Amino acid sequence: MRIGELAKQTGVRVSTLRYYEQIGLLSAQRSESGYRQFAPEAVQRVQFILHARSLGFTLREIRRILNLPCEDGSRCARVARMMERRVATIEKKITLLQSRRNALLEALARWQTGNTDYSSDCAILDSAYISYRRYRQMARVIEVFTAGYPLCDETLKRVRQAVQPCGCTVVERSPAGPEAQQYGVRAVPTIVADGQVIFTGVPTQEQAIALLRR
Repeated sequence: MRIGELAKQTGVRVSTLRYYEQIGLLSAQRSESGYRQFAPEAVQRVQFILHARSLGFTLREIRRILNLPCEDGSRCARVARMMERRVATIEKKITLLQSRRNALLEALARWQTGNTDYSSDCAILDSAYISYRRYRQMARVIEVFTAGYPLCDETLKRVRQAVQPCGCTVVERSPAGPEAQQYGVRAVPTIVADGQVIFTGVPTQEQAIALLRR
């Protein structure tokens, strides 16, 4: 089929289909007159691309998926790991958006009751920012990668003590899990805050407080 027919069947613009071909997501033969000719399977390929895009995968990730072998099931295993990373990213975005929403609503409520006493160019904005910082601190997720050793247990204990006044969530992780690969964890214990490695080794209690309450 020609590119116009493919565009009609998939609802994708011709210019977008040309771009997909350009970056290797689609392949086409050329007729004697120079027109692109797509196989019937191209409809299914375009639909696959659209479905993956709707789930948040980038075109680069989709191309990587399509280039993976699929006979032995390894493609789905690799995609599952990509999905796990995608879920972690989405959860962080949700937490961030919830913190912003709560801060804005709280600042609006203070303003409506005349309870914004900050002296600046915009008192309500200052109020919202102060609330936002507090919500973000409370919403932090601290991950501690451990392997059951006494030093790992001591690290976990110190981390929990350090974040107790902040209300952060502390999660114990295995170095064999997908999160370890995602963050590049190479040794235990390792402390990760909001998706970033901040310490490897056993911190003193003072170090743990300084790292996790900033």
